Amino acid sequence: MKAKWVFSAASHGKGVVDGKSGITKRLVRTESLRRKDNFIKDVHSMFAYLVQQNNDALTDYILITQNQINTYVDEKELKKRYELYKTVPGTRSYHDVEPLNRTTLVLRKVSGSNETFVCKTFGNISEQQYMVDVSKLKFGDFLCFHTEGLLQLGTVSNYDRELGEVTAQLMRKTKGAYYSWYTPERTKIFPAMDCVTAFITSSKKFKLP
Repeated sequence: MKAKWVFSAASHGKGVVDGKSGITKRLVRTESLRRKDNFIKDVHSMFAYLVQQNNDALTDYILITQNQINTYVDEKELKKRYELYKTVPGTRSYHDVEPLNRTTLVLRKVSGSNETFVCKTFGNISEQQYMVDVSKLKFGDFLCFHTEGLLQLGTVSNYDRELGEVTAQLMRKTKGAYYSWYTPERTKIFPAMDCVTAFITSSKKFKLP
């Protein structure tokens, strides 16, 4: 199943919970401003006021303390899980997030943008790179293809816009940053989402992202 998150005003639905939260905060703010002393300054005084004034049979207020959170984190060993994940640089600038696989996110600043950013969210792979704008692909363009955590170099021999697939003639790594063509020729079809730019420093030497 293909899915993605879009964090923009047009894609943010509001439900009953959002309305109830807004009303609750307004009630607490109004009550605190009304008082001449004993203002509502923390979560404990806020919780006490809400429980005392609650006349809504459909609403229950629950106070979860930091100690309870810490205990839960320790019991579930969540810290080990959290340590696997990395913070996405410039998180607030991206409003369209699509999982590429179990370890990789594709981010766009706005939904539908051709400029995308590939980020490894966890694991041993740390490279981050801008993806190529597939709408500008030409025959013979050198590209780096990212598949299953590996980077492969090649040139574009065909691009199927309808299927979103790129056929590439692959190169093999020889020594250091040097690559050469396979003999016999080796081609492979990649999803366009797996294509990232390769930076050419000479006719045979490449610096991969």
